[in-house]
Amino acid sequence: MKLSFNPNILRCHCSFVESNQLWLVMQIMDLGSALRVMTRSKALGLGNGLNEEWVAYVLGEALNGLSYLHANGQIHRDVKSGNILVHSDGSIRVADFGVSGWTVARGLRQVCTNTTNYI
Repeated sequence: MKLSFNPNILRCHCSFVESNQLWLVMQIMDLGSALRVMTRSKALGLGNGLNEEWVAYVLGEALNGLSYLHANGQIHRDVKSGNILVHSDGSIRVADFGVSGWTVARGLRQVCTNTTNYI
């Protein structure tokens, strides 16, 4: 996250360890995740879905962020509504890079990348 400079990728300003816990200082996205927005809308009686224009905007912004990651040799691996964050100013950012990976090794772009499952 600290290496990403794109308006659709959540910025990590700094990180530190405190008592065996990793803390990340990131931008505030005051509306939370797209999942939270959808859940809240349903709870308020606004219907089971969101209007098409809103969905198209959110997905377009998220795809801009993912395109940036892919162009820089990164892969997210966990794209879902809970990892797309929304701010009241209309900005959308992709977050949660816990299982992300690189598609570049030793300076060469890989044809594929593997994900290891830990049980």
